[in-house]
Amino acid sequence: MVVELVRAGKPFTAVTDQWGEVTWTRQLAEAMQSLVFDMPHHPAGVYHLTNASAQPVSKYEIAVACAAAMGADQALIVPGESEAVLTVQRPRYSHLRTNKGAALPPWYEALSEYLKQQYG
Repeated sequence: MVVELVRAGKPFTAVTDQWGEVTWTRQLAEAMQSLVFDMPHHPAGVYHLTNASAQPVSKYEIAVACAAAMGADQALIVPGESEAVLTVQRPRYSHLRTNKGAALPPWYEALSEYLKQQYG
């Protein structure tokens, strides 16, 4: 949805008070394949795989990064709070620990690469 709005040049609101992770499914699938085929080398347990991030990012930060990667006007993205924007409540903080398993590239690099491949 962000890509379509940015490409259309339409302003929209993105929330600043919900944080999480960004994960490119292609990189996730590659990391999962590595874990499955190299299972004897990895301890058993639960793995959380997301693109690397020093800290969780807000939906607003993700939207701004998307616009920047597309060379679009970042001013189209208006910061807002979830209570005023969303009709369905979501968790404010959904950060995953990724301290074991495969290390994926930083989220902003993955986002930029994805957008380049998908939209040129």
